[in-house]
Parts: sequence; C-alpha cells; structure tokens
Amino acid sequence: MAYRKLEVNDSVRITGTRAYDGKYHGQDGIVLEALDHAAKVGFHDEGKSKELWFYNRNLVVTRDSPDYVAPAKQTTPKLTKEIKMSVFKIGDKVRVTGSRLFASYTLGFEGEIYKIEDNVVYLRFPDGDTDYGYATELELVDRSVPVEPHKTLAEKLDALDALTAEIRAMVGLTPSGSTL
Repeated sequence: MAYRKLEVNDSVRITGTRAYDGKYHGQDGIVLEALDHAAKVGFHDEGKSKELWFYNRNLVVTRDSPDYVAPAKQTTPKLTKEIKMSVFKIGDKVRVTGSRLFASYTLGFEGEIYKIEDNVVYLRFPDGDTDYGYATELELVDRSVPVEPHKTLAEKLDALDALTAEIRAMVGLTPSGSTL
C-alpha cells in the first residue's frame, strides 16, 4: 500500500499478489504515470522491459526513493456499503475507482448513474457504453442534476396530463383536439 500519492519517477515495489495472479510480486520498478488510484510501473522481468498498470494499494514506495515516507497508521474509517450507497443518486456524475465488479478497462472513466439496485450502481458513459459495479468502487465527480424523489406511476401520469393540458392551452386547442 502506498502511504502517499505516488509520483512519476518514484521507486516502488509491487506487493499485490492478486494483480496479474501475483506474477510480479516483489518486483521493483519506477512509476511512469500516476493517477489517484493507480500507477503505470516500468520494470524488468525475465530480461524484458515491461510497463503495466497497478492499483496503488499493490505498490509500496521503496526506501531507496528520495521521497520515501514511513508507513503511518490509518485513522480514517472506511465507508461501509450502506453509507456509500446513500451518497449516490440517479443522475450523479461519478468516476470508477475499482474493478471488483466494474470492467477493469473502465478504471478512471467517468459516467452518469442511471440506476441503483440493492448495492449495485449502473453507469452510462459518454460514448453510450454501460457498466455496473459496487458503490464502494466509485467517487462523486459532480452532482449538477437535481435529483427528484421517486414518483408513483399515478403521479407521473397526473404530471403528464397537466403538461399536455398546458401545451394544448398554449397552442389554442380544446381538450377534444379542435381549435378555439
């Protein structure tokens, strides 16, 4: 686990055993690109140069790095699924930060929530593609769309009838469809 945000040129050791089935566990490398949640690491494996992405939780800054910071105890509590689910609403713009259920290629992508069901959140990306995953794998980017409370079908039909009547009045139609 990295104890601070990784930066380009940091010396790191790959500690995760789940990443790439643990094949690169223990390898040392250099950070080539850094995001908030992942880093592209360059290293040598079996005489070949490799450049692969790893989650920051699978990387540790090594002591020979000039910016090494000793591990600190984590004091902030983790968000539970229930608390995290209550944070998101339909219409929120969010960023994918994990891939336990989301497709791994969507890491870092931003999308809009179009459905929430149990502890699963459904996203629509700007290109029209969709995916779903756990709320704990998302971070809020923007809540520019006001969220309306859920309405019953009868309430929605009443609102539609009122809107239809308003439009008819604007164009001068009577309820039967003839003009005034």
